[in-house]
Amino acid sequence: MKGVFVGLTTLDSVYLVDQLPGADEKCVARDFAMNAGGPATNAAVTFAYLGGRPCLVSAIGTSPAAALVHADLARHRIRHLELVPEQTAGDPAGGAGGAGQHLGQVGAPHLPPGTRASGIRAKYGPPATTGAVMRAKVTGTGHPGAVENGGLVVPGQAGSFGRGRAAAANTAVTGDGGVAGTVGNGPASPGSSFALPMSAVMVTSVTGERAVASTHGMVPRCTANTAAAAAVADADVVLVDGHQVDAAIGLLRSLRRGGPPVLLDGGSWKPGTERILPLVDVVICSTAFRPPGFDPGADILDLLLHYGPFFVAVTDGPGPIRWATKDRRGYVLPPVVTARDTLGAGDIFHGAFAWMVAHGAIATDELVSSLGEASRVAARSVQTFGPRSWMT
Repeated sequence: MKGVFVGLTTLDSVYLVDQLPGADEKCVARDFAMNAGGPATNAAVTFAYLGGRPCLVSAIGTSPAAALVHADLARHRIRHLELVPEQTAGDPAGGAGGAGQHLGQVGAPHLPPGTRASGIRAKYGPPATTGAVMRAKVTGTGHPGAVENGGLVVPGQAGSFGRGRAAAANTAVTGDGGVAGTVGNGPASPGSSFALPMSAVMVTSVTGERAVASTHGMVPRCTANTAAAAAVADADVVLVDGHQVDAAIGLLRSLRRGGPPVLLDGGSWKPGTERILPLVDVVICSTAFRPPGFDPGADILDLLLHYGPFFVAVTDGPGPIRWATKDRRGYVLPPVVTARDTLGAGDIFHGAFAWMVAHGAIATDELVSSLGEASRVAARSVQTFGPRSWMT
């Protein structure tokens, strides 16, 4: 199964401490880990661990720290496609990013609520063993890589969304759907070098709670080229994490009608989120996901459905996962475990959920079941220190 993950990549330094230091205090860590991080990146790593073939589309750049990230991605068999920093007046080479032009998205109006540009796609059924195979992988008793999907059935079947196949793009597509010309692909050029986002994380040993300081706000706005568009068109599932909005919108609009199911990891509301929502099929957000001025007494699920996704859900740490479609609502209870480190748990949840969708979980009951399966994967991850140790 092929998955494309579009969004943020960071280099994370993670420290396990007894308690957070106060002002002018120092502390000695009990343990330490360094790895590539970011929502889309951690989800891609999880997808690979479960047996998928992920492609990460993000901005890593050419700084010395980028080599550490690329080495971590290679260890987990993750293909990476570099996003291209947008050209600025003071940097004529800033948008080069290899041969050719890029997918432009700046200034494109978002679709009105209730409209989904990709439309209702063809439905196919998941194998009955997908959840069981995921559980076998997570518990160390099997490997899901051999699982295949079922056959196509009638497009537009009620109560589900689905996926078709879009041809790999050979031309650039602007944010409003227009053709901008032939484009190419290539690695990040020296002229587009920028500081890789870094995160310093302290995890409290007693509670597993974490405190994070990050420089991801310093990443330049980027666009994507046709290598990324071709990967998205050929995927079984696409996940965007809300970072790099212009690139994500350009890639999703390049699908036209048809294409794979699209998921949004809504960790928090970001500028431009309202432009992404009409282009996705599933939104799973955290309780921190709130647009500016949102009525605290209102239900975020109603707002999300208004924008057009078929299935929406809200996670709440160890609490119930609430979900909704236009016709149904409910909740899923995650497993009760003792958390040692919650860093990346939401990202891992999304990677596992994407793996289920890639294997055909597209009707409401299948998506609800996938919430439970993904929560079990995330529950295992929080019981050990570091976002990778649970995989060993």
